[in-house]
Amino acid sequence: GKLIQDLGAGNNALHKASGGDKEHLVTVEPNTLLHQVTGQVSGSVNSAHHQAIDTGAIGKNIKVNCWSPEGIIEGIEFDNKTNKPWMLCVQWHPERMKDQQNLFTKNIKSSFLSAI
Repeated sequence: GKLIQDLGAGNNALHKASGGDKEHLVTVEPNTLLHQVTGQVSGSVNSAHHQAIDTGAIGKNIKVNCWSPEGIIEGIEFDNKTNKPWMLCVQWHPERMKDQQNLFTKNIKSSFLSAI
């Protein structure tokens, strides 16, 4: 895959705050591990990034599991999980979420710990 090195001034302002995290909505794709883990179709997450995966260059056997409202990839996972380890990649920081009971924090942590 490819990485967008810098989202640019407009999207940087939406996704990264100087000195702290911002929050924004993510929309979760159905039939993904993220959907299975959280049970959610959307939710609020923290954000502190200025880079993202290029939508035109997703890696082999990788699928997008969630998006920001601006169309920025916010998470990926294996497309075909057969004989693959647990992998759930997200652009937010579950460990830094203000609400540690948020399903995008609590359930990701629980699922990860169950998988190891």
